[in-house]
This record gives sequence, structure tokens and C-alpha cells, in this order.
Amino acid sequence: MNLKVTIFTPKKTIFDIISDELFVPIENGQFAIKTSFQSHTSIVKDGVLRIKNDSKWLLFVVSDGVVVTENNVVSIFLKTARRITFLTHSEILEGYKKTKETMIKNTYETIKILEQEKKIKSIIQAAQYLSPDDLVDL
Repeated sequence: MNLKVTIFTPKKTIFDIISDELFVPIENGQFAIKTSFQSHTSIVKDGVLRIKNDSKWLLFVVSDGVVVTENNVVSIFLKTARRITFLTHSEILEGYKKTKETMIKNTYETIKILEQEKKIKSIIQAAQYLSPDDLVDL
């Protein structure tokens, strides 16, 4: 027998899944809920909610709420919940490569802007010493 786990926030149902077990963050740590868990209500605190499904763990960053268990149905009502996703090594490398390229491009553009700014400052400094008679109409 499995647990039916549903995560709710004020705006919507975040997740609905069949689970083998889960760990809920509470004030002094966490507690485990497994099948045939007795009816229970507890306050959920900020932390990581872990849900086991098919030998894989799903992780959620959660904040304040309530968890209610009854007859292998677990309802978790939270202020906020966000699923943590994991990236593969190749996805991390690709993200690093794109970030590095963007940083190089931004650095190059910043250098160009600083060079232009330096030229403008030197023109302004030179212009301070000019009189209206020194200006030429073009």
C-alpha cells in the first residue's frame, strides 16, 4: 500500500503523487511518514520536504504550513513550495559555458564604454578652458 501525497499552496495544487514515504520538516527537525501511518496533524516549518517515489527522492523547499495524514492520504498545506531540480553534468557545463561567454561579451562591452567615457571626460576637460570665441561653427 502506498501514500497519496498532495501539496497545496494558497494559489494552487503544486504536486500530486503516489509515494512510498516522505520526510516533513518540523520545528525540531523532521518526521517520517510511511504507509499505515496513524492519523496525524503537525505544523510544517521552513525546510526541505523529501518525497520518495519509485526509489527516487523528490525535494521541495517549503515554508510554513500544516501536514495532515489519514488513511494513507497525506495533505500538505504550505505558504510556499518550490521543487528543487537537479542538473546533469553536461547541463552544468553548458550553463557555465554560456555564462562565461556572456561575461566575456559584457566585459568587452564595458571596456568599450569606459574608453568612450574617458574620451568624453577629456573633451569636457579641454572644453572648460575654451572661450566662446574659440568655438567654430560647422
